[in-house]
Amino acid sequence: MSLILALIIGFSPSVPFKGKPLLRNTVMSLLIPGSSQILYGSKVKGYAFVATEIFGFFGNFYYLHAAEIARQRYKIYAYMEAGADPQNPDGDYWEAIERRRTRDEYIQYLWRQARSRYPQDPEKQQEYVNRHMVNGNWSFPTLELWFRYRKMRRTERSNLENAGVMVGVIIANHIFSAIDAFVSTKLSSHGIGMNSRVSPYGASVELTYRF
Repeated sequence: MSLILALIIGFSPSVPFKGKPLLRNTVMSLLIPGSSQILYGSKVKGYAFVATEIFGFFGNFYYLHAAEIARQRYKIYAYMEAGADPQNPDGDYWEAIERRRTRDEYIQYLWRQARSRYPQDPEKQQEYVNRHMVNGNWSFPTLELWFRYRKMRRTERSNLENAGVMVGVIIANHIFSAIDAFVSTKLSSHGIGMNSRVSPYGASVELTYRF
């Protein structure tokens, strides 16, 4: 939607920022990055904001898709190599598999944690173990196979983190576009123009003043 509107605006006649409402320009670019820049003549900046928006959305989609693929792969892998339940929807179950190679080792780990937290209280120890117990079995026959599963889990987390970065890029793009529109409109109201230029030799920002 943002791309379509930006393209429509881009092929519309451009008019200077001067005399245009400050709030409207700022809100336009906040909602659709680059829109007011393109409409009012700063097309280089405007299309840069549009390109960043497209990059952010496609990047977010790509990394979320990659995370989902990684998730399905480690579930199938754990099923084939450790007898895990691939249909188990509990995230704690898959995290527990990452923590310990077998279910028995995980239970022993929980009891160590419980005794460390409540050394003189057997009832609380039992409560702790029950609270953190997960349904489902697993047992990797070798450390090498288990380490491979853990690597797959890290791949999923890495992709999810990158997807989060892309969301940050999108949010920052909206904010910076709005700030740019605000500043450009403000300067234009005082007879000052701000233009961006991009060439094979680099980029520059040019300020002009009307007497």
